[in-house]
Amino acid sequence: MKNKHALKRAEELKKAIYPYEIEQMGTKLVIEENVYPTSEIAEYVIKSMDILEKENITNKKILDYGTGCGFLAIQSAKRGAEVIALDKNPYAIECARKNAERNHVKVEFRLSDCLSAIDDEKFDIILAGMPWDNDIPDNYIEMALFDKNGEMKKTLFKNANKLLNKNGYILMTYAKFMMDFQPIEDFTESNIEYEIVSKPIIHHDEHYIIKLWNKET
Repeated sequence: MKNKHALKRAEELKKAIYPYEIEQMGTKLVIEENVYPTSEIAEYVIKSMDILEKENITNKKILDYGTGCGFLAIQSAKRGAEVIALDKNPYAIECARKNAERNHVKVEFRLSDCLSAIDDEKFDIILAGMPWDNDIPDNYIEMALFDKNGEMKKTLFKNANKLLNKNGYILMTYAKFMMDFQPIEDFTESNIEYEIVSKPIIHHDEHYIIKLWNKET
């Protein structure tokens, strides 16, 4: 059964009138039909990265894994990083590309099923706004909420060794209600360590920003 929190969010988005404009952390974004918008938790991802990197990611290589409307990629590019952004939703890729142009930053956007568009490339930081629940999405919006069998997480963690530069790390979101239901350990490989770096409360629900890295680094 699909998670009730995710289904409620999907129903809310069905009622939206597209396109519409939002502003977050000084970034103006247009949200188009079939594209999941950014949310408050994405701000905590950026704030956590700023703290970890002491507000200096100039020339860092960053992968935005599941870019949606492009918020994380754009924020990273504004800070001087070299950014590649992936999404399996073609509407999201086009929307994010337009939003990057609106904000006058350079991001390389690639249509990708999980990591299919990445070939022998390494990154200093991987940002990942993960789907909430492990189920089959019924439409493009639900791709951001449901991930069949947790494939996005499993694929990312399985390939962390070859994806991350020395001292590189993944910074991802995970809701507490999902952690309680399915701990992150259910997805991580034996080579992965992690710590919770932030626990924001959003709409009365606790969420986690989690840093993951290769043990050998």
